[in-house]
Amino acid sequence: MTSRTNDTGVPRRPDDGGGVAIRAAGPGPRHPDRRTTWLILLLARIGSQNARPPTDVLNARLAEAASTEFPLMRARLDGQQWIPASPPVVSIEESGRDPVACAPVGPLDLTSEPPLRVVGDPEGRWLLLCGHHFVFDGLGMAALLQYLLTGSASTAPDYTKRSSPRRPLTEPLRRFLAPADRVAPSPVPPPRESFAPREVAISGKNITARLASACIGAISTHNLSHRRPLKRAGLSLAVGGVDGESATYRRIDVRPGDDVAARVSDALASPAVPPELNGLPPGSFLLRPVLSRFSDTVLISNLGRLDLPLESLEFYPVARGRSAVAVGAAGLTGRPTTVTVRARDLDPHDADSFLESVIANLEPATSS
Repeated sequence: MTSRTNDTGVPRRPDDGGGVAIRAAGPGPRHPDRRTTWLILLLARIGSQNARPPTDVLNARLAEAASTEFPLMRARLDGQQWIPASPPVVSIEESGRDPVACAPVGPLDLTSEPPLRVVGDPEGRWLLLCGHHFVFDGLGMAALLQYLLTGSASTAPDYTKRSSPRRPLTEPLRRFLAPADRVAPSPVPPPRESFAPREVAISGKNITARLASACIGAISTHNLSHRRPLKRAGLSLAVGGVDGESATYRRIDVRPGDDVAARVSDALASPAVPPELNGLPPGSFLLRPVLSRFSDTVLISNLGRLDLPLESLEFYPVARGRSAVAVGAAGLTGRPTTVTVRARDLDPHDADSFLESVIANLEPATSS
């Protein structure tokens, strides 16, 4: 891994422009949303054909990654400044427990613990990364996972790049005046977030666009079953990549009946990003009472197909906003893609049903 640190190795400020070649991958401590834990989950199921590195090797690699690509992994937040601290270490869960069921998804205190939790099982069959979105995006966590599993050099996304033009400030105003519909919550709120994975054979072009279209169909079906018809949906479309700007996204509004896939393809091809990626000004906490009016209906994030020695890879993006529903996708070379749903306000049955509807709505790739 190539070094991206300054002389101290730890940036004094998340937005330090004085030589630290790393910035926050996502929302920072000023973000007014205090209901969301901002933890991204990446679950690597090793399977019986491969062996997970021993715990001491994983800890050594975590320390190395914290000294090169991810210096914020060995820092703690003190107000708006980062101070040097120890890197994260692997914790071993008791044998036989389901990794998602035991996932440490509670709020992470950046002032007293690293921005990454790493959990494994005694048998070495899985490894779970829970990373704060302030430090990681999905592809950044995938780069770290590759290094932990293989020890091979991997380039993390360059979080210093913010070169894309911003869309006009009139768009948040329009969303404030006409909020997008939410995914109807389950009648009885679940005690914790619901997680649902499914493997699906999906190939060809425009997978993210096709997935977005399938999501709109699934939301329409789900909301009708809860007597809350979908009239207008807001889509957050994650955009990342290790060769350029990362941890950005596009936002569009669609209605049932629209050519959602075409709209999504156009949005992903546009260089313009939402204006809030300029950063949140001091006093943004005042937005908390009206924050839900700016929310999107669903977040869609596709990591693409990765070359990792795994049986399967489950990617759970951050679920936030009024709906707090996120759909993730991650494929492995020579294996199916795993599509996931993560939902704060859907019970496990509704989350499973929603995911089944998404998969049923997925259109096959065209030959063109």
